[in-house]
Amino acid sequence: MAQEVHLSRAFAASPQHTHCYHRAMTRDNPQICRWGVLGTAWIAQKTVSAMHAATKAEPAAIASRDLARAEAFGAKNQLEQSFGAYDALLADPSLHAIYIPLSTSLHREWAIRAAEAGKHVLCEKPLAPSVADASAMIDACAANNVQLMDGVTFVHHARLQAIKAHLSELGDHVEYVASAHSFKGTSEFFKSNIRVSASTEPLGAIGDLGWYNVRLSIELAGGACPGTVRCVAHRRVNGVPTHATAELVFPDGMVSTFHCSFHHPRRQWAEACGDRGVIRIRDFVHNTEPDAAFDCESAAMDANAAPVIRTIHAPGTPEVVQMIDTFSTIALGHLPVDPAWPHASRCTQLVVDGLMRSAASDGARVEIPAGDA
Repeated sequence: MAQEVHLSRAFAASPQHTHCYHRAMTRDNPQICRWGVLGTAWIAQKTVSAMHAATKAEPAAIASRDLARAEAFGAKNQLEQSFGAYDALLADPSLHAIYIPLSTSLHREWAIRAAEAGKHVLCEKPLAPSVADASAMIDACAANNVQLMDGVTFVHHARLQAIKAHLSELGDHVEYVASAHSFKGTSEFFKSNIRVSASTEPLGAIGDLGWYNVRLSIELAGGACPGTVRCVAHRRVNGVPTHATAELVFPDGMVSTFHCSFHHPRRQWAEACGDRGVIRIRDFVHNTEPDAAFDCESAAMDANAAPVIRTIHAPGTPEVVQMIDTFSTIALGHLPVDPAWPHASRCTQLVVDGLMRSAASDGARVEIPAGDA
């Protein structure tokens, strides 16, 4: 038996707002956060589009080490200023926040420089190559009283809060989480993409894709870090893992397993299971529908009875737009800097570091010390 349920707006983020680039000058507008972008990576275009669509943000400047590249990106994406050096953009006093879509190997340097320039920092995931680098970034942002947040978008959508509100239907606690995140790279991808280069993205698929699986598991565990992790890297390219499976065991007994890969068809599904039911999400990483949805299945008490399946819809602003508005509100000083965001990033980084150590040891169990989280 299947039912459709649409959540009330109590679960939803504010309705989507779009507006024209040709709005009033925002340089001195206390309601609009002016953003600078370091680097012209493909994901930057998606995020800049979200800035244009957000209610509290204005993408204002782009920097590249190649000025011509910056100017081309700026013209295509309707930005006011283009810089041929990252430092030059950070020196612009009109900018409140910096978005860093650079390769992971560059995150520590430029996040710290941005913080020291007094800019709030939204950094693409994985946050850093290691927890030592991540901690240095977190400490620099804390010392300069600026927000640090990683670019995981699904945590900002109303759907995640709705899922958490339904976890009690699964039983006394979530016992098992399973998820998969993959896409099939082309031959050109494996020849030249930075995600298969040890110098730029040393965490490979575990950092690029598995970061989302880990974060979902942490969220469904109530924000707790696992006590132990294991990981097997089944394939590597240029020394970085490109196809891996992992297991996380949490202090309350919840177990999470996941698969991440650059070699398999596109997948981004997840499920959470207890002794009384299951929650299933078919697009947990990047929602592709106007109303994000998930299924709740109640376990049939009679083996011959059909389970009751309800589809829950959680309407709201697109998750990447909501992330930009949430961050912009903090950067404008309308909300205080929130240490929960870098804490979640550090916990995720601790787990990813553990998974990488385990993968280097043929799947050996690795402990995540409780004090480190």
